[in-house]
Amino acid sequence: KALPLLSSYGVKRWRLKRLPPDARDAAWDSHHLWAAERGRRLVADLAGFYTKVGQITGSLNQMMPPAWCDALAETMDAAPPRSFRHIKRTVERDLGRPIADVFETFDETPVATASIAQVHRARFNGTEVAVKVNLGHKRLLLADVDAMYRQAVLLKKLRLDAGLDLPSVVRAYRDICADEFDFRIELEKLERFAKLFRDDARLCETMATAAPLPNLCGERVLVCEWLDGAKLLDVFRDSPPPPAPAILPDAQRRLFGSWTGLYAALHRAWSAQLFRDGEFH
Repeated sequence: KALPLLSSYGVKRWRLKRLPPDARDAAWDSHHLWAAERGRRLVADLAGFYTKVGQITGSLNQMMPPAWCDALAETMDAAPPRSFRHIKRTVERDLGRPIADVFETFDETPVATASIAQVHRARFNGTEVAVKVNLGHKRLLLADVDAMYRQAVLLKKLRLDAGLDLPSVVRAYRDICADEFDFRIELEKLERFAKLFRDDARLCETMATAAPLPNLCGERVLVCEWLDGAKLLDVFRDSPPPPAPAILPDAQRRLFGSWTGLYAALHRAWSAQLFRDGEFH
């Protein structure tokens, strides 16, 4: 299903060789709009791992055409939701108790849905919590990854990969994606990153992770405190384009002061993860 869309770029590149640069840019912009909408529908149709591909692609503002980022933005947290009956059965099986015996309230409407899991808002012991429920099918997703690997190899052979080593990228993801189906591994990582930020006097001023409730976490359910806030990607997207002055939204300006302060905090966090703790997210 993806091959006609991918091959259209090869055909377009061949047709545009003789056009002047300005006309070529306009033609590419038009093609990106056409292809991005079809790519969005393709991701929605194939689902599974391809939703994950859409999430990654939609966040690559520095690499992908704006039309693709805009079209795939909805894959971040708006995949088709699963029925609450399925959610209830998964939560109760994993926790070993009825939902009503664990949570005071449990919102049946998800606040976010993605390729493998969806998140519901609930209340536990008077505290608002986020309940992440794993709904993925490991065997199907791994089959999707294998198919994507074959497509990446083909793109490389046809020189449609923009010089990127896509087969290595897909192969590296396949080595770790099985971990995404066991939330006990995610719980361990969440606790590790919480300690990383908590033990750093500078990082803990601006960085935090949602505190998990380990007694309510299992292989397919992860419960943690509810944190309100804006997605960083939305903050970047909502900022005015140059040459307009880049002003942070009020909430972020109160915390970081300026874009320089925001970037400095991010770089401190990444540097601590990579060079001090050997962990990265």
